[in-house]
Amino acid sequence: MDDRIIKNTPNLRFLSNEAIERIHESSIQLLEDVGVTIESGEALNMLKEGGADIDESRKTAKIPSSLIEEALRKTPHRLTVYSRDGKHDLNLAENNVYFDPGSAAISLLDYGEEEPRPPTLKDVRDFAVVVDSLKNIQAQSTALVPMDLPEKLRDRIRLYVVLKYSTKPVVTGAFTVEGISDMKHMLEIVSDGRSLKLRPAAIFDVCPSPPLKWSHLAARNLMDCAEAGLPVELVSMPQTSATAPATLAGCLIQHNAEVLSGIAMAQLTAAGTPVIYGGSPALFDPRHGTSVMASPEVLLICCGYVDMAKHYGLPTHAYLGMSDAK
Repeated sequence: MDDRIIKNTPNLRFLSNEAIERIHESSIQLLEDVGVTIESGEALNMLKEGGADIDESRKTAKIPSSLIEEALRKTPHRLTVYSRDGKHDLNLAENNVYFDPGSAAISLLDYGEEEPRPPTLKDVRDFAVVVDSLKNIQAQSTALVPMDLPEKLRDRIRLYVVLKYSTKPVVTGAFTVEGISDMKHMLEIVSDGRSLKLRPAAIFDVCPSPPLKWSHLAARNLMDCAEAGLPVELVSMPQTSATAPATLAGCLIQHNAEVLSGIAMAQLTAAGTPVIYGGSPALFDPRHGTSVMASPEVLLICCGYVDMAKHYGLPTHAYLGMSDAK
């Protein structure tokens, strides 16, 4: 591609420098004064050793700004995720853009039908084959949850199917504490002995629970990925007027605080752990009690947190091209 085209590609920026600084400072204040709830005793002990103020009875950690700043300094600013055929590597740096499918759908609407149904193992395979053939989709994801399999095995088996039918890099995640170890072993098998720390082949989604909480599962998955050198994608999921403030600014501050707390835990576990600043914010619709994910407000929150990630020099991820029509 012509270098002039790359240099002249327009970039959208939502937040001013002043707004970025205010959101950062407010997020730090939130972490220092309110803190985050963490259900993992091991994670709390690790944060305590790192300088956080721990309330063991409430399982909360108040994280000082010094710990956050140090964690940001240790987080890599670029990341390459490798494909097995060498043709679909993801160079997550600067303003490079790649597309992958969504993740973890528990319902599927067939063409021409009016009622959704649970996805099956066959659907996971068919979806992986289609994505593998699409030139504009650079990476796979474990996009469907095979509901016809035992619940405790779904995270491993859906990754197995994608690895069997495609050589593209994968965005995935575990539903169980034990899943990370097994999924790491599967990736090692198909990587022909190449180090996953040096040549990662997958990104693992890890999601805090809004507001300002890390479940035992999420905290353990985050630390296990960091220990294994697996790239993690922190997916904060604040819902305005429900699990987050009603204002976009307040929601963005909470979102940023949750991600920063995850970065701190990742770097305390293993300095240099690759982290992608992601998210899946939503709007609570009080008329129907539903979660709206394609409204203008949600897209503005996404634009805002991408600006925050670029301020920190981190790779970003967002859910786009979505619809609430169904």
